[in-house]
Amino acid sequence: MALISAIQSYVERMLSQVSGMKILLLDEETTSIVSVAYTQTQLLSKEVYLVDKIGNQNRERIKHLNCIIFVRPTETSITSIVQELMSPKYANYYIFFSNVIKKSVIETLAEHDELEVVKDIQEYYADYLAVLPDMFSLGMNSNNYPLFEKPDVWNPHALQRATQGLFSLFLSLKQNPSLIRYEANSNMAYQLAKELNEIVVSTENDDFFKKSMHLNFGDLGVSIKDYVNSFQETSKSNQKLDTIDDMKKFVENYPEYRKLSGNVSKHVTLVSELSRLVSDRNLLKVSELEQSLVCNGNFQTDEHMRQLQDLIKNPKIRSEEKVCLVLIFILRYEKSQNTNINYLKGLLIESNVSPESVSMIDVVLLYCGYKHRQGDLFSPDDIFSRGKSVIKRGLKGIDNVYTQHTPFYIDNMVKLIKETKNNSKIESLFPALPGTKNNRIGISKRLLVIFFVGGVTYAEQNDISKIQAQVGKELGVQIVIGGTNIINSKTFIQNLNDTFFP
Repeated sequence: MALISAIQSYVERMLSQVSGMKILLLDEETTSIVSVAYTQTQLLSKEVYLVDKIGNQNRERIKHLNCIIFVRPTETSITSIVQELMSPKYANYYIFFSNVIKKSVIETLAEHDELEVVKDIQEYYADYLAVLPDMFSLGMNSNNYPLFEKPDVWNPHALQRATQGLFSLFLSLKQNPSLIRYEANSNMAYQLAKELNEIVVSTENDDFFKKSMHLNFGDLGVSIKDYVNSFQETSKSNQKLDTIDDMKKFVENYPEYRKLSGNVSKHVTLVSELSRLVSDRNLLKVSELEQSLVCNGNFQTDEHMRQLQDLIKNPKIRSEEKVCLVLIFILRYEKSQNTNINYLKGLLIESNVSPESVSMIDVVLLYCGYKHRQGDLFSPDDIFSRGKSVIKRGLKGIDNVYTQHTPFYIDNMVKLIKETKNNSKIESLFPALPGTKNNRIGISKRLLVIFFVGGVTYAEQNDISKIQAQVGKELGVQIVIGGTNIINSKTFIQNLNDTFFP
């Protein structure tokens, strides 16, 4: 599903509305939306003379140029447009909103357009960040859209943004969801499903990244090695300049050669930095224990405790990794009598982990302990043969980390796609919203949107891409994944901290 293409199409249509040199004004959120999908070079090719923020009142007056305004329909952005119209800096204005606007907004703009500089007002549904062709984010974080009013209850402003973002997604893809499911244990997912139901009743420019983005660390080493070898072969062929024809071919191929050279250099630098971080932070050791804790079907409390103690005492391992390891251990052995949570907290304190970080252990247990979650997070079986270690070697000195773990929801997503009859387990885990059609007829050409309240990770996008490759194409199902934001373990814990200790 080409989400990036959908956003690019909207941007191109906006820019094509105005011929010649033009100004583009954005707000904070549409700046991110446009920059993720559209490059500076592409903007220049469309004769965009200047890109600026609508809220910047210190812009220079350029009365001979027309202006395109693309903003979210928020009070702040509308106020900024009104101020602009009261003292226009450009010849004419073409205003585009990223989502549906109320009639009152048009009336407000008309009232303040005394000089009649507004030539057009339209809704273009580019109200999400198209991170990958099949992955999107709403860019919601604790600074602009705090998620929680209280634990498991939406902040009304954030709920409105999430609803508008998903609504925009469906409009941009020209889809109308006939069936909406939500996680049974999540009140927030249920609230969002209800709101949505009421409303709806750079992979682009880098082939190497596109091919390598889902590789594990070891296979990435092999891939970058092959890429460098290919470049070396190209370089050798370009070094042959014995005849006029050789020189002519070199000149003709030089731009592509320079582009390839720059791209190889960029990716070698990135992989080198990744390798340095993995080594400096001892991530191979950390990951090995993480995978063993999550994926080993046999209880090995004593052995895991011994390994955990060794890593906590290791001064080369950062506090963030130590806390995450303890959290996984406690979640894995939460019901075991041998799990001494207070002892592990004390061990972290002795290892100079901050009391604030240690206190997050209780918060995570309160949020996702076994009493508050559904399904078995530590089941040893899944469609990707969990439990089989994948250990490969790429570049010398780089051993691939274990890649055993796959989230528990993966099996359920596959069943949701493949099964033509109602499944009681699926229905209990992800019930359909009352009033939506639970119709499995016409299984081909379906769009399945998976949305994570609280944030989605690139690892989850990787898992979904595997489902798409294995069963999606076979059944004609397109899968899109997104979330209120894109997160990692650090931001996830920080979000919990902001919620419980505002």
